Amino acid sequence: MSSVERVARAKAGNYCAYCGNPASTKDHVIPRKLVGGKLGQGNLVPACRSCNSLKADMIPAEMRAMAKEMKTVARKLTAIADRADVIISRRALRGEG
Repeated sequence: MSSVERVARAKAGNYCAYCGNPASTKDHVIPRKLVGGKLGQGNLVPACRSCNSLKADMIPAEMRAMAKEMKTVARKLTAIADRADVIISRRALRGEG
């Protein structure tokens, strides 16, 4: 589902505009602190608590940058964990573990 479809579905029902799960809050797409709350209802979308908390005071571009960074960190952590598994297995085979 594209982001445009997700937002349209969210506005039609009570689903999070960011992840599609049931929404329990409303989020200001452009944070109020940046525009002083002057954008009105068009700036509000339904959001689940998790997405609303994660988004905090970020604009969508900042969210995308953070998500990209998190993917990079996740790949690195996975590689480290995989390497640790290999080290543990080798030690166990040698009876060092």
